[in-house]
Amino acid sequence: MRSEHGPPRELDRAIVGERTLAQGRAFDFVALKIRERSGVERDRLVVKHRGACVVLGVLTRAEVDAAVQAGAGAGGGRDWLASVDRRAGPFVLLVRNERHAIPGWLEELPAGGIEAGEPPVEAGEAAGRELREETGFRAARLEPSGRFYTTPGITDELMHAFLATGLEHAGQDLDEDEVLERVVMPLDEFLTRAAGPAHNGSEGEMLDGKSVTAALLARARGMLDRFGV
Repeated sequence: MRSEHGPPRELDRAIVGERTLAQGRAFDFVALKIRERSGVERDRLVVKHRGACVVLGVLTRAEVDAAVQAGAGAGGGRDWLASVDRRAGPFVLLVRNERHAIPGWLEELPAGGIEAGEPPVEAGEAAGRELREETGFRAARLEPSGRFYTTPGITDELMHAFLATGLEHAGQDLDEDEVLERVVMPLDEFLTRAAGPAHNGSEGEMLDGKSVTAALLARARGMLDRFGV
């Protein structure tokens, strides 16, 4: 899989070949052959990615109440939504995801890669799908807030961030291998955590990079002003 994205400046050390080591559903493992200025050639292992999205879904108090009335979660939904108590909102939809590379659990915004045959990630179809699959909520509006490379030292994954509003519960549809818990958090608390604690290791520290970046993009563009934060 070849990246459609790249820096405008020509590389000082040229890529003179590549070899696919393994192919996955959303990305490939590739060995790039890099020619140094001295003429020496070296292999560099990278991940070639189709692209991905991350979704900042904001729930109003009325949307939470409507979801509870609809029995959101079919057995567990009332418990996780009940954590908002009677606070006025707005709230953010997150998932607590099992990440073996750490290893541990992370609180994250819903996210995922574009699938084969889907429109370009900029169109928002993948964002809507990931939000629905992971949280069970459908968005009436998906607004792009920006894009960023996730880890350019090892992958060309370009992630597109979206703000989702007008949320209605429609039921989860997790992949067979997904293990996650849904979390709802006040928007102001989410933004405070995303901004970072004064000391590393503080309770409530948000360590998921895509969630922090999506929060900062939406706030910097004034997209959250409508919610009074």
